[in-house]
Amino acid sequence: MSTHPITRAVEKYNRTIEQAEKERTRAFQEVAKEGVPQTEIIEKSGYSRETVRRILKPEIVEAQKARRRKS
Repeated sequence: MSTHPITRAVEKYNRTIEQAEKERTRAFQEVAKEGVPQTEIIEKSGYSRETVRRILKPEIVEAQKARRRKS
């Protein structure tokens, strides 16, 4: 059975976004590990402080989500 072209397009888009986010996370974590300050990452990327924090420390975000689920 053939998948509808729209469904295929959405699936391809989602895979592309997921891959791009993984690459962005690796790059941000790599430069942070090299000692680049978070403020410089914010400045160069144009992302907010909160977005950069979430990218650099995903374990904090997960812990917050877990606490909210328990409440």
